[in-house]
Amino acid sequence: MKNVGDYDKLLAKTYGKLKKAVGGLNATKFVQIEQYLQVTIRAAIQDQIPFIDEIDKTKISKA
Repeated sequence: MKNVGDYDKLLAKTYGKLKKAVGGLNATKFVQIEQYLQVTIRAAIQDQIPFIDEIDKTKISKA
């Protein structure tokens, strides 16, 4: 959870810098794209990781 908090702080800091450089609308577009990519990547990773109880069932069925 600490990583998520740190990531949010970094994104907010980056947004502030981008807003000054390219304007609020473009900075917001960047944030939206960045968050979309992060959610998509996390979802793909989560789809590949079994739930804890599924791991236990796998061990039992192979024994």
